[in-house]
Order: sequence, then structure tokens, then C-alpha cells
Amino acid sequence: MRDVEASQPYARSLDPVADASDYGREKAQFESIDLRGWAGERDAIARGVAILEKAVAAQAAGKAATDPEVIPLTAWRFMNQAFGEFWREKNANVKGWRLFQIAFILSQVPAIVSRIECWKSSPAITAQDDREASLLYFSTGGGKSESFFGLLVFCLAFDRLRGKQHGVTALVRYPLRLLTSQQAQRLSQVLAAAYKVRWSWQRQGLDLKGAGFDIGFWVGGGNTPNNRNVQGFSEIPTLTNDWDEVSLRRGDYSIYWKKWVRLASCPFCSGTITGADGKKTSTIGLRRFREGPPPEERLAHCCFNRECAWNGRHGATVQPHPLPIHIMDSDIYAYAPAVLLGTVDKLALIGQSARTLIRVLGMFGFAAWQHRDSGRLVSPWLRDQFQRGPDASGCEGVFPFYGDGKKLFFDPYPVLEIQDEAHLLDESLGTFSGLFETTFLHALRTLSPLLADQVIKEGGVARPPRIVAASATVSDPARQIDQIYQRQVVLFPQPGPDLYESFYARLREPDSGDPVRDASNNSEHRTPTRRRYVSLMTNGRTHTAATVAILSAFHLTITQVMKGLIDGDDAERWAIREALADALPPDIFRDGHRATLLDRNVDHSDIAYAVDLDRIALLYVTNKKGGDNVKAALQDVIRRDHKLAGIEDIPGVRTALITGAIDAGLINAIVTEAGQKPTAGSPFRPEALRDSLRGVIATSAISHGVDVDEFNMMFFAGQPADIAEYIQASSRVGRTHVGTSILIPTPQQRRDRYIVEIHDIFHRFLERMIDAAPVERWAENAITRTLASFLQLKLCGVDYITEMSRASTNIQKASLAEPDNVGEIGERSRTDHINLLDELCQFVVDGIGLEHDTSPLNKDFYRQRINQLFHEATTAMEQSNWKTENLDSFFRQPGAPLTRPMTSLRDVNEAGSIEGGLGSGSDRIRMSDLGRVMSALMRGNNSWTAGETGE
Repeated sequence: MRDVEASQPYARSLDPVADASDYGREKAQFESIDLRGWAGERDAIARGVAILEKAVAAQAAGKAATDPEVIPLTAWRFMNQAFGEFWREKNANVKGWRLFQIAFILSQVPAIVSRIECWKSSPAITAQDDREASLLYFSTGGGKSESFFGLLVFCLAFDRLRGKQHGVTALVRYPLRLLTSQQAQRLSQVLAAAYKVRWSWQRQGLDLKGAGFDIGFWVGGGNTPNNRNVQGFSEIPTLTNDWDEVSLRRGDYSIYWKKWVRLASCPFCSGTITGADGKKTSTIGLRRFREGPPPEERLAHCCFNRECAWNGRHGATVQPHPLPIHIMDSDIYAYAPAVLLGTVDKLALIGQSARTLIRVLGMFGFAAWQHRDSGRLVSPWLRDQFQRGPDASGCEGVFPFYGDGKKLFFDPYPVLEIQDEAHLLDESLGTFSGLFETTFLHALRTLSPLLADQVIKEGGVARPPRIVAASATVSDPARQIDQIYQRQVVLFPQPGPDLYESFYARLREPDSGDPVRDASNNSEHRTPTRRRYVSLMTNGRTHTAATVAILSAFHLTITQVMKGLIDGDDAERWAIREALADALPPDIFRDGHRATLLDRNVDHSDIAYAVDLDRIALLYVTNKKGGDNVKAALQDVIRRDHKLAGIEDIPGVRTALITGAIDAGLINAIVTEAGQKPTAGSPFRPEALRDSLRGVIATSAISHGVDVDEFNMMFFAGQPADIAEYIQASSRVGRTHVGTSILIPTPQQRRDRYIVEIHDIFHRFLERMIDAAPVERWAENAITRTLASFLQLKLCGVDYITEMSRASTNIQKASLAEPDNVGEIGERSRTDHINLLDELCQFVVDGIGLEHDTSPLNKDFYRQRINQLFHEATTAMEQSNWKTENLDSFFRQPGAPLTRPMTSLRDVNEAGSIEGGLGSGSDRIRMSDLGRVMSALMRGNNSWTAGETGE
């Protein structure tokens, strides 16, 4: 067995509510660095500081906080105060920014504030800002999320101050749905803090006018409902004058509450209520209610705590007020929330139904109507709706859909786009993400002239969003970012010259109190331990049997130690502590740990609390089959080993399964329970070992975004094939407390055996072995696969909105409605085939960036291929006799000239289907049994259910 430690980086904190002048003292340090990439980084930070200093001077000269010259400083102070509130509410150990976080935000300020006219000519602004994408590259658990969330809050305040009172400010994208679910809670807490600061400013007379800081949880029908017609929506209770949430959590509502709730706790009060089982549970419930033109209904998260700050702010004494998060697609389109939080797969919506496409574009400034009473955006579809006009539905027309309509949107395009875990955008996902990304932005750019002076432009072209990607494991980012965004990448921060130190972080100074350890020549010994890596080679057993034996031995050890500390008398407790002290390995840490274990001033409950931090064994399996094999054998072995040790009252351990096939709601419930722990110093319940969650078996679904302080013991059933995956997965432990990662290599794998042989050096230089993300934007099949989506985007999005904006009467608009009618598209193609074909081809060529500096040399090949496929498609439409046929049915016809539009970015090939047969006669299968089998096939099996605790 060999081990090596990964040390906790040291990071300095700055005052979170200080103004720009407090950061001026850092300027001299930035200016003294002029080495390679550091020069550009220093200049970017210095430009951010210069903008804030100029804003300070403008305010000192008597200009108001809302004056354009002072707005950057006002937004800066808002951001700092919001995070000061966030850290206080969270009781975080860190009470201020880490140096790299505040430096990163400063470096982004110039690109954001250049949207204000008076700042465009500032020496701090460069034309390069719009052609760059920043890659925030820092270690796992180092604070990347707070960095880009800080920038996001700055942008929210900045938008409200400059007059953008409605619409999307930021897109926050994640590659995986589990990542999105995890970040929804964290982002909601940040924005709750921002709300509280906004309320405080309003009381002081400074009002950030406009809509709230709502979140649109934009993930998809498998995790949240698309509209009110989905199964389960009618099971959600209606909003009434009733604060009793607990009594309703039964039956079908309980099922859909678990599936759809996206907040583990209220971000404004973190309140709890007592459930029917006597346990504390969240105050969050789901409610539906009528809103907008009939038959629209809204699905809302509500907090059922009468004392909640959110309810109090809105005078909600009769019934709770809906929280600022939207999970149903129809609600998201209706509210155009300030932050769209979702997966990259939602980009594929531009190629789905034309009606959905129009509603998506409506969020970005092209909604047709707004409902007067509710404020919901309405994108009508049917011709008779347009013929009756907006007044008939209680709505008013919105500019530019109506030339004389309400100018609701100012600069409606997003200011900021955040892509977290960017290293996961590889292979086909990265390719399709890039093609859809640039083409959708091109569509917005094409539509921007309709917005006239309501959109911010640079050189006559609408400003694109500032792109910030983030990752802890990346190699060759320049190529990846170019392939996805067709932008130059700016890495932040630049790597330091030393393995253990950069400009922003260094190892902590010795502070253990152990003179031998503090004086060690090994810097890893002197600094606090964050995570320990162990390799444990086994022989003579199959890999599954060895994994099960190790897990069972671990659980037995935890049971014996905890039972002795909980149930034993004082003598037995001291015997347990002495046994732990005698079992310590003879390394440099032994004396310090032994002294603590044998210290009479350290209470037994403190030792039990420390052991309980390792109670949950997190097992990583490289595939779902391996997880199923371990799960099937584990409980019997645990039961046997406990009985052999004389422990009869532990019949097994509760173990959960997390895979990509498990519902997001169930995964959230598992993660939430895993995060629950007794308060330090409080007595442990004897039944806790039997009832509490003690094991999680997970595939790569656990590798990103799962931040649980109680995950501190991790086992790897074999070495993951990808080094980046190994880094990300192992970083699930040791987030706050000391974590241990144990590799159980597969003996038959030569690579696994070799890693054990070079354990120390392998783990010390993990980041040097990360493979570059394989992304090929110009794969011919990928471009071909996207053409149907882009055709629909052009015809039913860009062309439709353009023509609608030109139509001056309700009758004219009605004639243009339902733009996916194949017969009418064919008629247009017959009368103007050449121009339509050229427009389609040029739209795609510009959208995918075929003329970009790094595009392929054989451009003519791609042009000819695109032209050929569009020619075949438009010719087929010209010949179509189905006047009522729409594009969806057209693309689904056998032999269609274009493959149907993608339903997600993972929708690469035609999907297969599994159908269940009921049989007949005596062999007939019960429908309920068939349903359970099909559910298991679709969603996987999970042992974390009632009755499956090993009993």
C-alpha cells in the first residue's frame, strides 16, 4: 500500500464590500510581472482596476450611483455586498474573495462595461474583448463557481442599472443534467443574497428597476415538465390559502414532488418543517395556478414557512408567494428569466418544432405579445389568434413584432455565457455544441437590425455575449475553444512556475503544532492534508469479489468503532481509541494523530464525529454493469462479516446507486441525505448506523458538481480510462474535511498494475497526463446531421420573425403564421428557388463559420455538400402535394432528403426502441409487472428504496 497527499492550496481573502480603491494597492504587483502570458493577464486586471478607479473619481465629482460613468462601480459594490451576504448566510469559513477570484472578475469588467456608450472609448476597452473566450482553469474545489457567479451577479446589477429591465442576462450551461441540478441550489442561494441586498438598497432609495433575478431551470422533459399537458402536472396541488404542505405529500403528488423539486431547501430561509414520519423536511412545495391567457397555468416552487423573508417581502400572509425559479419550459418562455440555467442539449431546441423555436426566440427579444395582467410573454401560433389580435387575449403587442408595439426589451441578447466543466464538451457533444452555438448566435445577429436602437452594436453588428468557460482538467484549450466557439482563448490564471505555487495560491505555512512535521523537508508533510491517495493491490480473487471484501471490511470497521463509541462504557470507549491509535501507520503524521486520540481533554463524541465523516463509502465503478455486480453481492457479504464479528443488529447497510439512468429527483434526494450529519458534539443515536445512508455506488455521473462534505472515503473499482475523469471523480472527497481515495486496481489490467508500481509520481503529476479534448468541428457527418435543424431555424425563425415585423395588419400577420407548412414553403421555393436556396446555404455557411480564420481549407466541398442537400430538400417540398403537411412530418417520411432535426445534442443516430409484449393464455404477463420491467430498463435499478436495506 502506498499513499501520497494532495495539499490544500492557500488563498488570500480580500474585504468583500470594499470599493475599487482598495484594490489599487495590488496594481504595483501586477505591473511588476512581464513574463509570457502573465503580461496579458496583468494588463487585463489593470484595465479592470482602471475602470473602477475612474468610476470612483466620477462619483467623487458628484455624479449619482446610476450615472453611466458610475454604473461599473455601483454594480461592483452590489456584487461584493451580495457575496458578503451569501457568505454570512452560508456560515462559510471563507469570508471574502480569494485573490484569483477577484482578479478574474476584474479582468472581465472591461468587456462587460463597454456596452455603455461613455465607456467604449476608454483606454481600458479593447476591440479584442468580443473575439475572446476566457477559460477559468483552477483546481477542483478551488472556487471556480464563486468566480463566475460573482461575475454573473455583477452583470445582473449592471444590466438593471443601464436600463435592461427585462430579459436574459446570462446563460449558464452544464454538460450533464446532474451538474445542473446541483448548481441550481447554489445559484439560488447566491441570487437570494442578491435579492436581499437589492431590498436593502431600495430602502435606502437606490432602486434597481426591472424584473427580478429569476432562474429558468432549462433542462428538459426527462427531468422537468415541458408544459401543463405532461403526465403528473394535474397531480400538483393548486395554490390555495393553505400553508399545510406536509399533509399533501402523499400519493402521486409525493412522486412528482420528488421528481420535479429543484431546491433542496428555501434559499431565503433554509427552513424546515416536521414531516409525517417525525423527521425534518424541506419547506419547499410545488403548486400550480392559473396565469396568463387561458388555459395557461404556472408551476411554481413555494416556501411554506410563514416567516420566510421572501414571503414577508411580498406580503404573503394568506398563501405563499412563488419563488423566483421556473422549471417548466412554458413558464421559462413566458418570463424570459434573468438567468437561464440548463444543459447544452437545450441548444437543439432551435431545430425542434417551429412553435418551440419561436418561443425560444421570444425570450431574446422577439416575443409577439405580453399579457397585461400577469406580464407573461405570449408567442401565438395559430392564424386565427393573429387575426383576432392581442387585445382579444388580454395582451398587447411587443416591439419589434409590432412596429408600434411596447418596447419591452432593451439589449435583449445575453451579456454573459458561462460554460462550466468545459472539458466534457468533447467528441460529438463538443462538435454539435459548437455548430449549434455559433449558428444560433448568427441567427440573433441576423435578426438584430429589427431591434433598431434597442440592441447594443459594435461596428454595426450586435454584440455577442462574453463567454467564460471553466474547467479543472483541460489540455490544449486553444484548439477546443476555437472548435466550439471560434474564438481565441485566454487562460486564467496563467500557470505558475512551481508545482506548489502560482501567483494566486501557495501551500500553507506549517501550523500543525507538531515540531517534527512542521520542520520536515517535504512540503507535503508540512501543510494540512486535503486528500490522500492510496493504491491497494489484491491477488487471488476476482476484481468484484475483492472490491466487495474491501467494502465489507471497511463497513465492519466503521460499525465496530461507532458502536463502541456510542454504546460502550467509558472503559470500552477508551479501548476503541487506543486501538485506533495503535493501528496508525508509522509515518510522520502518527505522533500528532496518536496524541489527539489519547488526549483526555478530547471528548469521545468528538472522535465519533470525526469517524462519522467517513461513514459513507463512495464506490466509483467504470460501468453500470460493474456497479450492479457489486451491489448484488455486497449486502450478503456485509451481513456475513458482521455476524462473524458478533454484531447481529446490522443486517446490511443502506446503499444508493447513482447512474445516468436514475431520475434527477432521486439523485438529488440521495445527495441531500448524504449531506445530512449530526451536529458536532451532539449525541449519536444508536440506530443511526442501521438507518442512515452508508454507501453510494456511482458511475461517472457522480464525477462533476456533487459537492457533499460527508463524502470523504472513496473507492475506485478499477482505474478510469481517462485521467481527467479520475481527477474529477476523486475530488468528490475531501471537499471540506480530509478525504481518502483508494484505488482497487483490476489485476488483469496491465495499466492498473503499473499505476500501483509508480503510485507516488503518478498521483503527483496527474494534471500533466490529461488528454486534449477530441473535438472536430468539421466532421462531414456532423454538419450533415445539423442541416434540418438549421433549415428550420432559418425558415421558421429568422424569416418568420422578419416577415412578421414587416406586416402591419392582423390579417397580414395571420397569413404568415404557422410557418412550417411544407406546401407553402414549397410554393415559395417554386417561385424563388434560386434565391431561397442561396439564402439557406449562406445562412448555414455563416452560422457554422466556414469563412472563419481556422476553418478547413476545402471550403468548396462543404459548400457543395450543403447546397446539394438543401437543393434536394427544397425540391421535395416543391413537389409535395400535402398542403397541410408540416416540417416535422416531412422530415419523418421514409427517404426524406434530410435527416430529421436533432432532439438533443446527443441525438446522433436514429434511436432504437424496446417494446414489451404481454403474451397470452397462461403465459400472459401482468401489466404492472411489465411496467416495472420497462421502468428498470429505462431508468436502471436502485437499491436506495424502501425495504432494500439488506434486511
